[in-house]
Amino acid sequence: MHSNEKSILQLESLEPRVLLSIGAEEQLFIYLLNYARSDPEGYATEEGFSVSFAGISPQPPLAVNDFLFDSAGFH
Repeated sequence: MHSNEKSILQLESLEPRVLLSIGAEEQLFIYLLNYARSDPEGYATEEGFSVSFAGISPQPPLAVNDFLFDSAGFH
């Protein structure tokens, strides 16, 4: 840009953001639940459970669904 040109300031639009409606306690619960689902036997050993989780296969993680969360809160 040359010194005699004026710059024009413009606002840039960003993509919309969706924030989770769950709190810190719910986030911790989902984290621990997904940890247990990913390695059931390791989780049981770490937590000192007296029951064996050896026969339980790992499961994919769960995600928070805001529609269900809001519905459960309303109910």
